[in-house]
Amino acid sequence: MKTDISIYDFLALGPEAFRILAGGRELQGPYAFRSETLKNIERRIDGLCDPIDHDGPVWILEFQVERQSTALYNLLAKLGLFGEQHPHRSRKRGLSMFSPLFSPEAWALADVVIDTPALRQVG
Repeated sequence: MKTDISIYDFLALGPEAFRILAGGRELQGPYAFRSETLKNIERRIDGLCDPIDHDGPVWILEFQVERQSTALYNLLAKLGLFGEQHPHRSRKRGLSMFSPLFSPEAWALADVVIDTPALRQVG
């Protein structure tokens, strides 16, 4: 994109650029800015509940049988990739179902976002 060069130039200013963009939040410790290409992003959704003839939300279902500290990232990635492929679908929801043996310690990040209407944890 044409704006990418301007963005890179601005972010090259370092922590001050981040502070401005993040509404005053300051980085603690040294940081380096870089652009990164994410490869291998093909993902398969375990289950997709797609509304028929109504504007209800699309539900993306993920099943976790074994312990994975990346389970929430997996769900968020699939929500994001589905949203990119279907931008006209404005209502998307995610649901992860876990084996009863799944460790709740893996959900440290989930405490931040799990109470949003778009995400639910079951298990």
